[in-house]
Amino acid sequence: ITAIEYCNKHGNWMAEAGIAESKILLQPVGADLDIFGSGASDLGKQPHSVISTRNLNELYRVGDLLEAVSIVRDKLPELSVTLAGDGPLRASLEHDTHGLGIESATSFTGRLDQPELAAKLAVSQVYVSTSPVEGTSISLLEAMACGCLPVVADIPANRDWINHGVNGLLFPPGNANALATCLQQAFEESRLAEAAAACNPRAVASRGSFAAHVDLTASLYQELVE
Repeated sequence: ITAIEYCNKHGNWMAEAGIAESKILLQPVGADLDIFGSGASDLGKQPHSVISTRNLNELYRVGDLLEAVSIVRDKLPELSVTLAGDGPLRASLEHDTHGLGIESATSFTGRLDQPELAAKLAVSQVYVSTSPVEGTSISLLEAMACGCLPVVADIPANRDWINHGVNGLLFPPGNANALATCLQQAFEESRLAEAAAACNPRAVASRGSFAAHVDLTASLYQELVE
């Protein structure tokens, strides 16, 4: 599905291949709303908290987030960052926090199971994804379902879900300075967090639910069988 979505957005590959539009379905796998978002409104958000749930490898460019935090730290001295993921770059990223002077503000949790991850998202104010290329991200949908304010790379898949300055913020991929500016805006403009908490869980429930995706897929397979 991710490959289909990517190709369809970049050069309309499927249409050019002669596949009828009526035969193409773009459907995110979705977030498990029985876990993510369930009871999140009952938990208080930790002030000035940022979370990234992406894996710690080259693809996701998590180092850009650490650089942005170091840039904005003087303006947001209480900022705290949780990296809830794991991967081959963990050791080097932990080392980078020392060089950037943000080791006391950064927490590496390693890979968490879904209930643990949902609990972390539920108390985090801002969700960040620095990945420059992907389709609809389940990680983004999970964060939205938990009422986080998304600050994510400005790529087509994210623009499908995030209206800049309305329910989240977008920054040019690979631009740590722009990300730092977005982080400052996210915490200085309280209306953004309020809007995200109000509308993003509803948006995911409407068109980003895993259960709905399973039901739709099952019905399509049944159609083909019949």
